[in-house]
Amino acid sequence: VNSVKRYKQTKVRAFTDGVIPRPLCKVAPTGDVEIVWSDNGITITFSNVRKTFERLSCQLVVSSHQAGDLLGPVAFDLMSMSRRKEAIAALNNTQHEDWAAILDVACRIARDAQEDTTEFVDINKSKFNKSATDWLVDGFLPKGQPTVLFADGGTGKSMLAIATAMSVGSMLPIIEGIKEPSDTGAVLYLDWETDEAEIMQRMNFIANGVTQSRGSAEQWVREDFPVTYVRCTASLVALQPKIAKWTEANSCRLVVIDSLIPALDGDANDSETARKFMNTLRSFNCSALVLSHTSKEGKLFGSTFWSNLARNVWELKKEQDLGQNYSDLALIHKKSNNSSLSKPIGIRMKFDKQQETVTFDKFNVADTTGTLAASLSVKSRVIQLLKSEGALTVKEIVQQLGSVTESSVGMALNRGRGTEFILTTDAAGVKRWGLLLKQ
Repeated sequence: VNSVKRYKQTKVRAFTDGVIPRPLCKVAPTGDVEIVWSDNGITITFSNVRKTFERLSCQLVVSSHQAGDLLGPVAFDLMSMSRRKEAIAALNNTQHEDWAAILDVACRIARDAQEDTTEFVDINKSKFNKSATDWLVDGFLPKGQPTVLFADGGTGKSMLAIATAMSVGSMLPIIEGIKEPSDTGAVLYLDWETDEAEIMQRMNFIANGVTQSRGSAEQWVREDFPVTYVRCTASLVALQPKIAKWTEANSCRLVVIDSLIPALDGDANDSETARKFMNTLRSFNCSALVLSHTSKEGKLFGSTFWSNLARNVWELKKEQDLGQNYSDLALIHKKSNNSSLSKPIGIRMKFDKQQETVTFDKFNVADTTGTLAASLSVKSRVIQLLKSEGALTVKEIVQQLGSVTESSVGMALNRGRGTEFILTTDAAGVKRWGLLLKQ
């Protein structure tokens, strides 16, 4: 398409006798369609195609080499005859063509492009050479699949994402508790929230922290952790052709989206917006880490399709006392398609302004007693409580833990009876639960 459009049109060749020759067609993974007739220099573009009930709403742009833009962008519906007649009437006042026939062909091509074009594969004859749980970062980022990390604002998810990007770019473990990458390659950081200077400063702090934590005489610097940065203003869907070209040319391993809501071209509560966004990510053929926010209900913001379409979902929670130069973070595994859910990962993120360092140390979430402890399973919290307090009744356990019910505690105790817990009865007939001593 681009090759044909480079040639300057010297003479407009109108379609005759109602015969419309077969055009050149380019279909983006997002469903956008560009149709070109080289003979008369007409280009028709259908963008932002959205399925709503029996409609295929989109934006229509019609242009020609001879006259430039002829129509649009205007709201259009591929299935609406009235919208098509309006477009034909407007185009008849521009360049002389059989616009009714041209739009009929163009609409049919654009409509067919929205149908499922998935390749049929005889799985019995295909060679299996990939593990069902193939990871870029073991247990954290699946290879070639989207992962969503959501949290409240100011929790530290961007800092965590930058450290992850630097780790993949260098193949060095930076965050204790998260394993080193299994592969390395180009990393692309797409930023809708801050700017290049702030990201560079954070990378400098993290690089200094790597030097400090490793106790190395050699000073690690930002340039040792290759990450390509893009400050974005257009939506991810609009940027797709440029990004896809870059990821393919540079053998990209990871794309970071910071963050989801400003990267969208529609409503986050709309399932069609989620579908187009995730299809765009799939077109990059690499792992993706998508940062998002928490809703008022404490869940992933937007449609449930964000969780449904992601292969891996993590929630990040934070606990920090006033005046502390560190914050305790808990990575809580909410969903995984190809593995069991992992236990919460405790990360102590320490920020030192004087030393200009950020470090990420591992800690045990079970040792906390505040909001992070609530992220553990009831069974884990009961075990930790009994370790410190000794044998207790069910009511005492509920009172100590808080935010749990007697039924949930009773269920956890009975499931672990004989393996983790033992039930004893004293002389007064009071039943208490304790930890079973391991041999």
